[in-house]
Formats: sequence, structure tokens, C-alpha cells
Amino acid sequence: KPLITSVEFSSLSETGASCSWKFNGTLDKFSVTLSDSQSNAISGSPIEKTESELSEEFTGLTAGETYTCSVVATSGAKNSDAKRASFTTYPFTPAVVITYNGTRNLSAEWSVQEGGFESGFRIVLSRCSNADMETTVASSVLARDWNDLIPGTECQVDVWSISNNVSYY
Repeated sequence: KPLITSVEFSSLSETGASCSWKFNGTLDKFSVTLSDSQSNAISGSPIEKTESELSEEFTGLTAGETYTCSVVATSGAKNSDAKRASFTTYPFTPAVVITYNGTRNLSAEWSVQEGGFESGFRIVLSRCSNADMETTVASSVLARDWNDLIPGTECQVDVWSISNNVSYY
């Protein structure tokens, strides 16, 4: 009976990833299935691969979504147990607009592409006060104001998308 020893992912992006695997034994083919977070097989799955094809590139995925790559090896009439690895595509990077309101106030607004799975945003204001100011907000919040900043200092605003409790910049 063939044995899949590992399944890994790489080349992770907002809309794609590569799934690769290793095996022991003699086999005829691999069957690769990509499923979304609700265990629904993605269109085109399963994909049949030969013994020498040890990876599959997936594109057109949804940003910020969790997927599972499952690989089964076949040798004659025997199938290996499925070996799986899960990954989450990066959420879309927010587009940030900064507005200065007088000499001591600053506003930041951001937008995201429709269809992303952001659970929130991490906002950091740095270099314009005695200490960096960091906050986390829900995905429905798309703006932040700061008041009473030190006049004449340069400020930096960074906004990260949060998906599955991981920050992406």
C-alpha cells in the first residue's frame, strides 16, 4: 500500500498557493483535492497526477479563505490514506488614505476589495508621538482618527488585514 508522508504548501498569495507532497512506496498516480473551509471540493478537484508530478498550483482562490489540500496515492487497486494540509490565502491589502486635519489631528481611511475574508484590522500610528499607538478594530470599521499629536512631526500609519487571527501587511 502506498504512503503519503507529507503534504505542504508554498507560494502563498492573496489568490493562490502551491501544494506539494512526498511519498514512500510504488504507485500509479495521485489524486489531489482542494476543499474550502466548508469542506466543499473546489471546481476541477480531484486532479489526477502521475508518480513524477509532486505538486499542484492552485489559482483563482478567494483572499483570506482557508483551504485544505488532500492527497491520496493509488497503486493498482490499493489507495493510501488521505494526507492533508490546510492553508489560508492572504487577505487583500487595504488601500489607505491619510488626511491631516489641522496641525495636531490625523485621519486614516482604508478600503478592501470585495470578497475578502478579513476579520478585522490592526492599525499602528508610529513616529509622531512619544509612543507608538496600536489598535485592533472589527472588519466593519474602515477609519481611525488621532487627535492632539505633536505638531511638526512626521507620522506613519500602517494598516494590516487580520484573517484567522494572523496579521497581513
